[in-house]
Amino acid sequence: MFDFLVGKIKNIHKDCVGIDVNGLGFCVHTNRCNELLLEHDYLFYAKDFIKDDEIIIYGFLKQDELKMFEHLISVNSVGFRTACTLLNNLTVEEIIYFIKNKNKEGLASISGVGNRAEHIILELFDKIDDFNKTNIFEYSNVYNALRKIGYRAKDINEAINKLPPSLNDNEALFLTLKEIKKNVY
Repeated sequence: MFDFLVGKIKNIHKDCVGIDVNGLGFCVHTNRCNELLLEHDYLFYAKDFIKDDEIIIYGFLKQDELKMFEHLISVNSVGFRTACTLLNNLTVEEIIYFIKNKNKEGLASISGVGNRAEHIILELFDKIDDFNKTNIFEYSNVYNALRKIGYRAKDINEAINKLPPSLNDNEALFLTLKEIKKNVY
């Protein structure tokens, strides 16, 4: 069993990367191949599966992504590809937000999820309380407004998580935009 892999990216494919770990090449299925760079070192938190005559390794750059992946594949109708697709299109915070708000449409909007969204919500609603709470719940109006006008979820989440608690929506929006602009430019 693998806990993590550290190595240099040698190949990047659509849904997996080839990683050199001290001279051994591993194929790691991951969710954000388009964000990785060749010849750079990465640490992947890993989960391996033995299927027939092969070992399949799924790796994630963040521990909470691996944890969410494990939760998602525990859902009866969700397989490895669907879980990776969700994590490629949504942040962990967004998935938690959709589940906790029973927003079936938000999950179903991701290609390949469809009617599995209802199963995900039903089976994971009480199981995701162990994730670290983020400010996305307190400032969901700000988050939703910025997503609608085209800001990236990752940028919004990072900025919102730096906000102090108990701001009104206008203050939170102003500070979030200020933080996003500071990090982007």
